[in-house]
Amino acid sequence: MARRAYGFRNFENYRLRVLG
Repeated sequence: MARRAYGFRNFENYRLRVLG
């Protein structure tokens, strides 16, 4: 579960970075 949460958070962070 922790691993899944980490991946989900990483994805969100990437999206935020893309949006700027």
